[in-house]
Amino acid sequence: MGIDIGNKPDIIASAAYLPLRSKCFDGVFMFDVLERVEDIDRVLQECRRTLKVEGKMLIVSPNTLGFGFYDSFADPTHTHHFTWYTVKKILLRNGFKITDTVPLHLHITWPLRRIIKRVLQAVQQSICIVCERL
Repeated sequence: MGIDIGNKPDIIASAAYLPLRSKCFDGVFMFDVLERVEDIDRVLQECRRTLKVEGKMLIVSPNTLGFGFYDSFADPTHTHHFTWYTVKKILLRNGFKITDTVPLHLHITWPLRRIIKRVLQAVQQSICIVCERL
């Protein structure tokens, strides 16, 4: 079920006030959403409310410290700017447990892919985190 107005949504709603029953989804996918919403905590509380216990959420957001052709500050629709640390902190504050961080290799040349998970993750262009509702 989608609420992205740019892609023929199944429902039209605000991410901060979802007209859905509690604990109805196994998973939530948020691609380039958090940096655009006004009240991050409210949106994450709604995601948590609609997720089943142990439901998973995947979040992808631009990394303020990232390098590449896309800059978080270049988009005027971005209200917030994140690092890996700040996204993790916000998720923990809202009742999620981080289960995985995903290195995205889209803008990194192939020789660097082996070391990105540990060394270059802090500066990769996008943040990609999997978390679980507690």
